[in-house]
Amino acid sequence: MDYYRIDCCCRWSDLILLRLRVMRWISRHHGACVLVLTLIVLALVLAHLWRLEILSTNWLSSNKDTLSALSSILTIAVLSTGSIFSYYSFFRGRTFSLRANLELEASKHQAPSGEILQVYSFVVNNAGTSTIWNPRPIVKLVWHGPGDQQSERTVDYWVEEVASNSEDQIPVIEPSESAQFFGQHSVPKEIWAVTYHATLVDDSNHSWSISKTFSNKVSKSNPET
Repeated sequence: MDYYRIDCCCRWSDLILLRLRVMRWISRHHGACVLVLTLIVLALVLAHLWRLEILSTNWLSSNKDTLSALSSILTIAVLSTGSIFSYYSFFRGRTFSLRANLELEASKHQAPSGEILQVYSFVVNNAGTSTIWNPRPIVKLVWHGPGDQQSERTVDYWVEEVASNSEDQIPVIEPSESAQFFGQHSVPKEIWAVTYHATLVDDSNHSWSISKTFSNKVSKSNPET
């Protein structure tokens, strides 16, 4: 019985992953999917009309003038639709492309050891009309020390704003929604500034970047800045 339950759970997990992959593929190729489905529906409608003998060789011969007029109207409609689609796709910021707005902030806190604890947040807002699949933040830090000394390191640990309850779930950022990632690190007091180079990479290797430099000095009037 236990083996049966484990097997069922594995199959259910595989089905969920398959469904997510199919949805991701459809999201990436939604334009082609719509075109193919439209052609299939049109072909099925014509086949059904031909089967019911509403369409026939004699009917086509006797209504060739009407069909010629409908063909002209259809051609005009297709050209108009194509022009509108091209306008929105290329002249209005590529409607179906992925776009993201990035924000990077850091607060500073004086540690008892004398070091400065910098807590930073990386906010990603999906400004496009397509879903961002499996976003992965990458941040490189550059410490600026005395005598123009620099030290570079990469952040490999992040805390997401909303944690996933299942390892099978794939993180996504839907259009008009945002995701926030948090991190922290201790900086020696000799370092006078830290530069953050933040990059977001999705499942299709699209990337967006932002860079900001923050002072490593804690303000006496506001210890959190």
